[in-house]
Amino acid sequence: MIVEIRSITAQQTLDLRQRVLWPNKSRAEMHLPGDENALNFGAYQNEVLVGIGSFFRDPDAASVFRLRKMAVEPKLHGQGIARRLIFAARTELKTKGATLIWCDARLSAAGFYQKCGFKIDTEVFQKSGMDYVKAHLTL
Repeated sequence: MIVEIRSITAQQTLDLRQRVLWPNKSRAEMHLPGDENALNFGAYQNEVLVGIGSFFRDPDAASVFRLRKMAVEPKLHGQGIARRLIFAARTELKTKGATLIWCDARLSAAGFYQKCGFKIDTEVFQKSGMDYVKAHLTL
């Protein structure tokens, strides 16, 4: 399977964010504060957007980025698309001076992030009724 990773706009991420991550919320609720300044990456298969990830620079630490709203078409889970998104973003973010990427990872996805090199905190917390952990990747 050939997957191409490209920079995309925040607007291009909204459909996958909504369909995959929060199908019970409106498309309008998928907009995040700072979307206009985020670095967004899209995974394309046969020119179809099949995965997205948005990286937000920390306003207090220019070398720190937060991964938010990573999503891959469910029928393509387990095919390495999310991993490719993270590795491509990591390479690009390093050129922008990044030293750390972190995210609030759904507990169900913690193993995935760990396989990508993230360190997983042990404290579990809830957001929107779901269990999360903090994950950190030093670059």
